[in-house]
This record gives sequence, C-alpha cells and structure tokens, in this order.
Amino acid sequence: GVATAVLFGGFPAVAAMVQRLPLRATFRLHGARPLAWAGAVLLGLSLWPLAHEIYLLNELIGLATLSQERIEFAHQLLDSWREISPWVIVAALAAAPAVCEELLFRGYLLRALLAATSERNSIVISAVLFGAFHVLATDALATERLLPSTFLGLILGWVAWRTRSVVPGMLLHACHNGLLLLLAYYRDELAARGWGLQEQTHMPVAWLAVAGAAVIVGLSLVWTGAGGGRESGKGEG
Repeated sequence: GVATAVLFGGFPAVAAMVQRLPLRATFRLHGARPLAWAGAVLLGLSLWPLAHEIYLLNELIGLATLSQERIEFAHQLLDSWREISPWVIVAALAAAPAVCEELLFRGYLLRALLAATSERNSIVISAVLFGAFHVLATDALATERLLPSTFLGLILGWVAWRTRSVVPGMLLHACHNGLLLLLAYYRDELAARGWGLQEQTHMPVAWLAVAGAAVIVGLSLVWTGAGGGRESGKGEG
C-alpha cells in the first residue's frame, strides 16, 4: 500500500508541483453528484462477472501463460492471508491502489491526453496503458491481465470523462478490487455454501444477465448524475 501511494500518488504530485500545475485540476479532484456516486458503486460491484468472462478469452486467443505451479502459488498466498484481517488486505490491496492508480491514469494521464487528442482516443489510450501496467506489475509477465484490466480501464476512463472527476472512479475501482479480494478471502466458506467458482469456468448465464443489467443501470446513473459535466478533447474521434 505504501509503495503504491509513493509510486502512483507521490511521484505524479511532485511532477505536478515541479511543473507548477494546480493539483486539483491536474488530478481532476472535483466533486460529483449523488447519482454518479451510486452508479460508480453499482458498477464496482457488478463488473467482475463480465471481467471474468473477458479473462477466459485469453485461452481462445493464446494469451494464457499461467502455469499450474503459479496457480498453486497463488492459492498458497491466499491461504497466508487468513492470518491477516480482511480489512487490512482491502485497505492495502484495494483502497490504496484504487486511489493512487486513479490519480495517475484517470487524473494526471487522462487530463494530459484530453488536451492533446479526442475523448475517445484519450479513454482508449489510458485504458491500454492501464492494462499494460497490470501485465508488467508482477514478478512475471501476466498477459492474462491485459484484457480484463483494459476493459476496466475503459469503464473507469469513461466515468472520469463523463463526471469530470477522478473521485467516482476511485470508488468504483475500490469496490471492484475489494469485492474480488473478499471473494478470494472467503472462498472456502463460499464453496461450503455452494457458491464456489473455479478460475477456468464460465459464470452462470443468470449471473451474467444480472451483472449486465446492473452495469447498464450503473452507466445510466453515472450519465444522468454527471449532468453536462463531460469534457472535450482537442480533436474529434
């Protein structure tokens, strides 16, 4: 958590101060309407089944690189988490990355891109860079993370553009990461209740239908709650 804060929050803040840029505008630290907040929470809690299905596309297109040994190591790591409070894990691995990564990717970076190119290009470029970062930010190239992370980056970029604020995206990002971490933390208890799900299996159609409907509602809330606050890029896309 501390490393994330220094890397994604501290360094960009220092760069902005060296450039004598206003921090609030540079990092898009503006408020948002209640509907936009509600939409961000709903998106954060409902995007993961769709991201899981996108993750499964890796096998079809040849991006799957995780060996069984790495999967077993991940399970051992999850087991070690049991010795730590789940709220400490959520704070360090969900809240801190959500705040700091949004400051960089949807704050500092997206603002710079919007000044140079169209809204669509800005959102796509920032999302691809966000996906690439999650491929590289491991002890080995985790190419499986490219597609789902880029997908999440597209949603986060759109939310930031529509609301003109990085804050709803922080909430969305934290809810998404936190939910996945808690599902992993309590996986044995969930499996005992019949809610277990293997990494390599598809989501039930009913889950995907509910998640898809929730995503549509969440996007609508953000759109309505943002009012006329969207931004324009330099060009047209």
